[in-house]
Amino acid sequence: MTKKEIFEFEKSNPGVIRLYPEGTFYKAYEQSAYALCKYVHAFKVSCNYVKTIGDYIVGVGFPKSSLQKWAGGRNMIELPLGILHLSLYAGEAVDSESFQDWKAGFINESGQKPERRYDYVPVFGLTYRLALEITQLCANLDKTYKYSLGEDLRKAATELVLDVSVAVKARSKLLIVRESRIELQRVNLALRLLTDLHQIKEKRYVYFMEMTADAATQLLLWERSLGTEEPAGVPLQ
Repeated sequence: MTKKEIFEFEKSNPGVIRLYPEGTFYKAYEQSAYALCKYVHAFKVSCNYVKTIGDYIVGVGFPKSSLQKWAGGRNMIELPLGILHLSLYAGEAVDSESFQDWKAGFINESGQKPERRYDYVPVFGLTYRLALEITQLCANLDKTYKYSLGEDLRKAATELVLDVSVAVKARSKLLIVRESRIELQRVNLALRLLTDLHQIKEKRYVYFMEMTADAATQLLLWERSLGTEEPAGVPLQ
C-alpha cells in the first residue's frame, strides 16, 4: 500500500492496531501508531510531510522477528497484503481528539519535527496496564501476604497511575512526575519481596521488571523535559 492509501485507510480505523509489512519490519501509522505507543510501548515516532497526501503522517515500526514480543497476547488477524490487525484490550480505545493532540506534539508551526513533547506520554497506558496486572496478581496471593504486602503493592501501583494521570493535566508537572518515580520504586521493591517470598514466579517477575524499566525510562525522560520548572525540595537521584 502507498502512504496515501494507508493515510486514508487509517481514517476509518475502528479501534485496532494495524501493522503494515515493509521489508523486514512491521510499521504502524496514524491512529494505529498512536494506539501502539499508548498501550504497548513508547516507540520512536517518525513524522514526515507527504506531498501526495498534503499532510503529515506519523509512524512507528519494529522488526518482524519481534512481533510476538509486542503483540502481547492480543488477538491477531491477518488481512490481505499481509496486514495484521491487533485487537485492543477492554478499556483501551483510539480516541480521535486524543490522537490529534498526540500527533500535534510532533509538528510545530514551521512544519518541522520538534523535540518530543511529553504532554501525551505513552507511560500512562503502560502504568495503567501495570496497575491492572498487579491488581489481578494480588487477588491471587496467599492470605498471609494478600492483605499486607500485596495490598501495599496494589496501592503503590494505583498511586503510580493516578500520579501520571494528574501530571498529564497539571500546569506544574515536575514534582508529580518525581513522585511517580518514587511510587515506581515502591512497586519494584514490593515485587522483589514477593518474588523472594515465592509468591511470584521468576519468569513473571522478569516480565514485570521489563514493564517497570520501560516506565522508569519514560518518567525520567519526562522529568528531564520539564527541567525549566522550579521545584521545591530535594531532587530525586
